[in-house]
Amino acid sequence: MAKTLTPLIKPLGQALSLLPFILAAGMSTFNAHGKALGQVAPVFPIGEIDMLEWIHQRLKGFEASGQLADMQNEFTERALQSIENPPPVAGLTTTTDPRTFYVDPSITLPKDIIAPTTGAVIAKAGTRVNPFDSRTWPKVDGQDVLPLFELSKVLVFFDARDAQQRRFASEYQNAKPIKWVLTGGSPNKMATLLDARMYFAQQGHLTQSLNITHVPAIAYQDGTRWRIDEVNVSGLQPLEVEQ
Repeated sequence: MAKTLTPLIKPLGQALSLLPFILAAGMSTFNAHGKALGQVAPVFPIGEIDMLEWIHQRLKGFEASGQLADMQNEFTERALQSIENPPPVAGLTTTTDPRTFYVDPSITLPKDIIAPTTGAVIAKAGTRVNPFDSRTWPKVDGQDVLPLFELSKVLVFFDARDAQQRRFASEYQNAKPIKWVLTGGSPNKMATLLDARMYFAQQGHLTQSLNITHVPAIAYQDGTRWRIDEVNVSGLQPLEVEQ
């Protein structure tokens, strides 16, 4: 097959080398003998839309019609509403059969932990670390790298939309400082009612990590684990607040 194609390669190369000249000659012939065919459709100038100018003109139109002010007011109202009443954590209910359970806070390191000054590996990927158990913490030369840790606060989860849960929160006391975590309702109103800072369990990440499915729930450190106490509020007098 190779012997059959060999005689064709050289003539083919010569023909390809002449191709630009053939095309140029064809274009010259077309220019010399071609003639105008006339305009067969409307002709428009070629141009590009300046998007910034287009947006500016649209905003001026909205401003003139009053739509811009309406849009700004609507945006402000939505923002204030999301602050005053954040989306509640889905899937949480009250219970009349409260239970106490424990959660292991241990995590598995996804990658090696490197000492920034020496570059030494102080904890390898796959190591299980419990923030409540200093025996599992990374060590260098047998010495603890991190100080001993004890959670000083109690976390109290409750839904402020529920009048009985509001009553529970208003009466609950603990020897440790309380960190209030809302799963629903208005943080501002509860901050005023309890005279305390409110936190919100945004998107339920914290309740999921602590396996909380019923509220109110009290979470605190017990040895090397989280202890979660559910609370039955069905017998409490509802606490109404001004809407």
